[in-house]
Amino acid sequence: MSVPSTGKPALLCITPYFGNSVPPAGAAALLSHLHENGCTDFAFTDFRTWLPYRCQTFSEMGAFAETFVLDVPELPIVLKILRAFREGKSSVVPERDAAFDNYCMFRLLNPKYVHQYLVTLERFFEGAWQQYDGLKFVGFTTWTTNYLSTLIAAAQLKRCNPQAYVVAGGPQVTESVNSAHLGIEAMLFDAVVCGEGEQALLELYEEYAENGYQAGGRHIPGVLKHSSWEPGEGTGEDTGKRKLLNLKTMPAPRFDEIDLSAYSGWREHGMLPFQLSRGCTDKCAFCSEWVFWQQFRLVKPDVSVEQIAELQRKYKLRHISFTDSLVNGVERRLEMFAENLLSNDVKVTWGGFMRAQMTPDLAALISRAGCTFAFVGVESLADETLDSMNKRRTGVENVRSIEAFANAGVPVEIGLITGFPGDTRERFIETVQGVVGLQERFPGQVRVSVEPFRPTPNQPIYSKMREFGLEPAVWDDKTRDIDPFFSDITANIYCSVTGSNQGVDRLGELHYLGKVVKSGPKSSAEIFPVAWGRPEVIDFEQEFVRFRPFGGRGLHRWCSARALHCDGSVRFLIVSNEEAGRLSNRLKEIEFGRNPFEDVEFQDLWDGLAADHAISGSIHPRKSATLRFRPGLEPEDLVVASPYWAARIIDAGQDGLLLHNLHDVAKTYQTNPALADVLGGLTHAPMVLEEVVGETLSANDGLERADVVRVLGAAHEMGLLSVV
Repeated sequence: MSVPSTGKPALLCITPYFGNSVPPAGAAALLSHLHENGCTDFAFTDFRTWLPYRCQTFSEMGAFAETFVLDVPELPIVLKILRAFREGKSSVVPERDAAFDNYCMFRLLNPKYVHQYLVTLERFFEGAWQQYDGLKFVGFTTWTTNYLSTLIAAAQLKRCNPQAYVVAGGPQVTESVNSAHLGIEAMLFDAVVCGEGEQALLELYEEYAENGYQAGGRHIPGVLKHSSWEPGEGTGEDTGKRKLLNLKTMPAPRFDEIDLSAYSGWREHGMLPFQLSRGCTDKCAFCSEWVFWQQFRLVKPDVSVEQIAELQRKYKLRHISFTDSLVNGVERRLEMFAENLLSNDVKVTWGGFMRAQMTPDLAALISRAGCTFAFVGVESLADETLDSMNKRRTGVENVRSIEAFANAGVPVEIGLITGFPGDTRERFIETVQGVVGLQERFPGQVRVSVEPFRPTPNQPIYSKMREFGLEPAVWDDKTRDIDPFFSDITANIYCSVTGSNQGVDRLGELHYLGKVVKSGPKSSAEIFPVAWGRPEVIDFEQEFVRFRPFGGRGLHRWCSARALHCDGSVRFLIVSNEEAGRLSNRLKEIEFGRNPFEDVEFQDLWDGLAADHAISGSIHPRKSATLRFRPGLEPEDLVVASPYWAARIIDAGQDGLLLHNLHDVAKTYQTNPALADVLGGLTHAPMVLEEVVGETLSANDGLERADVVRVLGAAHEMGLLSVV
């Protein structure tokens, strides 16, 4: 078996849309389970870090307050992509026609931006997969938000490497069996892993390693495969539920294959994801997450604390973003966990999702143990609505829990649902008034997250929508006829719902919250030191190039210039205001809507400025595919300057080297210009660390070896150096 440029024959990856401030918990768990069972064949790539822009491709609410169903929400575009792939067209991105524009306009999306985004994605993946010569096995993690980009990525992969075995997993293809079947029948997915994926992926890869591309003879519980490989007809055959993993024996998440320097949460706060449990003790009518995990399972508190201490040693972990559906699913377990942290003197801050079931004593304990944030799914303060949601909480209990957190100094984010069927205006106003009262009593400690009601296939409410006063509607014939090949799948896919508390009522609740709650006390940046990352929305017409001024003393003359290249990659520089002016003046001469890198004069101007950098930032597949994080550095490690940074000398003084990361808006770092030569030498080709030390000493007579090693170690820890 030939080996790809990553050095490994298999790859796990995530395609763009979601933000990426924290390394992915799912990938870390999969890699850990594979490694624990002797499988070291997998590398990992987070394509979101290469293309940190997004353009929304679907909407939960339409231009006239329609409520759309999140099953296959972009079905018209999806069918056009699948048909183009099946017919062997050179591009799978659909042309802009009346149907495309109508889809976008009724969902409050700009059709030009959406189309440009899809074109950019296709170009991006066309270049990306060329980096992985000989790649044989690829697994995609899918959510509703990146299902479309996953299809485009899989299509380009199959075109580039027809024998690649493609597996999709994650929430989207688990919850939406239609999404799974469409990918399988289009031959974009060779298999789909439903639900908890660690053991299923391991067995599927073992079968592939044994049988090659035509793997399919063995039944693997929880895995769907193409119908032509299974007995009978249809869109694939579910081979039964899989036995759930015992979390008590699971290893700690593994981040060694993940380039942590790409994530602002890790760089700035030492933040990594972790779990104390899977599943949920509640079964709310609107939630599908508890269905995904099937059962509530816990890790022993002492084991969790041991693993956290291990992560601290390996990755300098300082803050945990818990991925649990419910951190306080069992109060006594949370209490034991907090006590264990304190008794073992494990100093780490943490936060996560919690139920509105918190006593003052427990809140005070977890605060002492490092809890600095709690997201509480209150949803409503009206008892009738809470009963309909099957929340098993009352409005009074919700308020008491928020009070317990706030009095203990734990900031709270309250989750509210707008548009829940059966809720009334009177009850909703009662909820908003209660939240405003909490904000007034606890200034800066209570903020609100709005979660509009969205119908999804695994919700308990989904199978009995009419009992909740909802009337679902399937997609029209014109949409399904885009590709009749999939008519058996698309015939029963819901497009939208009407009825109880939808339409204007749902829109009114959103508007009410926006006007009343957001005008209340604002959260303090000190109280909420860790921000949840969100990808940026790019205006494709006006922001192919974006300038950001730098803050800080002495930096008022400098800014970042970040540009989206026509090949789908991202380029960025550190430029003076005068240089930014020259770039801007040239941009004015370029045809509106045209990518500036297609203009020779702009390209030459950009290249000239890039030549003045120690590192000119370029998130391009050729520079990013093989990077990962290695705890500490060894003399034999192969290191390279991270592509997520730009570095430029702006002054000959002691702090004259300016450093800027692609994913930071305006944060910059200054350090000694002597580091510029080292970084510049590692920009184009990796070097063995010991050779870097030797060359640095040869070029600088006054340096001591220990100082050079220390500086390189600090650069690696900061994310300036990555291991190949």
